[in-house]
Formats: sequence, C-alpha cells, structure tokens
Amino acid sequence: MPKKIATAILILLMSNTSFASSIQLNPLGDDNELMISQAINITGSCGGAVVRILGVEDYSENLNFYKVDIDSGNIIVRGNNFEVDAKDLLSDHNGVSCMDSSKSNAKYVMIWSNCSGSACGDDFSFYFIDPKNGKNVTPKSKSNICDANCASQFLGNNSPKSINQLE
Repeated sequence: MPKKIATAILILLMSNTSFASSIQLNPLGDDNELMISQAINITGSCGGAVVRILGVEDYSENLNFYKVDIDSGNIIVRGNNFEVDAKDLLSDHNGVSCMDSSKSNAKYVMIWSNCSGSACGDDFSFYFIDPKNGKNVTPKSKSNICDANCASQFLGNNSPKSINQLE
C-alpha cells in the first residue's frame, strides 16, 4: 500500500510540473512592466443589419465611432441571408460607424483604416458595406482606394473629412 501511495504522489508531482507551468513574458524594449490593454465588444445595428465590433479599444459616443484594435479586432455585419467578416479591411488604426448618405438616402456601415508606417500617409482608406445585402459598395478613386474626398462624395457630406482630421 505505501508503494502505491508513493507512486500516486510521484505521478501527481510530475504531472504538476510538466502540465501546469506558466508562461513568462518580459516587458517590451526598455519598459519596466508589461503593457496591458483592454478591449470590449459592441453589438448594434445599422440599416437593419446586426453589426458586431470586436476588440474596441476606444469609442466616442457623441461622434458615434469606434477605434478597433488590429490584433483582437474584427467587424462583422449580419443580415437575413449574409454575414460579412471585415477583418481584411482593418490595419493599425481603424474605426467604424453607421452613416447616413444624403446622396442615396441610405445607411452604410462605414469602416476606415490606416497603417502606421511612413509609406501609409496620413489619410484613412474608407470602405462601405451595404447593410441590406452585405455587399462592399466602396467606390474607387483614381488611386484605386477611397480616401476622405471619395468617401465624402459617396455619402454627400463631409463626415469622412472630419474623421480624417480628428485622428
């Protein structure tokens, strides 16, 4: 009997050390402590579709836009017969809002994004998802992207130009 108890204790000790070890992380660069950020998920609607914004790190209630973290973030637009995963549209700096178009009298899920490198420039690229069918209806400008001017023209208002200046 003591041999069985000793064997059981040995198995417990070995399994504890081999399966329960923690991962040690070190601070980045010259930092003294780990960088910890918190992100939240928000669910709302736009034009009849359900919009899930995952990995929100900051938001402005009065401007109705959200900053989405590139690592944990995603924007999902769901309607009756579609689901759009907009992760591929995201970069280092992102935002999303439900926008009214005075030009077409419709609502669009507007997503804006910009990388943080020197080759990216200061302007956001804007994308539009139609919440009625899930289609990417983003117009293309001469540079093959939709910048703030292109987005403002598409919506018929200057909201994208204002967002571009805020960021």
